[in-house]
Amino acid sequence: MLDQKGLTPLLATGLLVGISVILGALVMTWGEAYVEEKAAFVQGGVQEVPVGCEAVSFTIPFVGGAPDVRCAYEGRYVFTIDNGPDVTLWNLHARVLGTEGVYNNENVLAEPLDPINAVQVALDYGKIGNPIQLKLTPKIQPIDNVVICPRKAVTIEPLPKCPG
Repeated sequence: MLDQKGLTPLLATGLLVGISVILGALVMTWGEAYVEEKAAFVQGGVQEVPVGCEAVSFTIPFVGGAPDVRCAYEGRYVFTIDNGPDVTLWNLHARVLGTEGVYNNENVLAEPLDPINAVQVALDYGKIGNPIQLKLTPKIQPIDNVVICPRKAVTIEPLPKCPG
């Protein structure tokens, strides 16, 4: 046995596999660090753009420290919707909570509201007693279907009292 030269094929295969695994791990570690470095460099100049419901940002302008919601007459509020810069508002769902009921309107806007635009809205809320709260929930249409964005809803309370 001492005079045999060379390795058995099984031992040679094991050594080759071991060396390959070690070299592969070294190359992958070096490559991962290289790719992360290049990705950080590229992302440094690119600003992330919000999409979907995260991009929704609409407001009701404030006048005198309060949202500009006016009572046109009993049963109707008038207010302005000011859309943000990132997404078109497809529509708004309005809910007016009153002392004697709740009024829901699925489609407050007459047409979609483009980014960086505003529109004045008249909302007839019917007979619900004294209005307590107005909640506006945005709807967008990112691709084919309309999406409701409840986390981006705007709630206004207290509401101004209507004469009558």
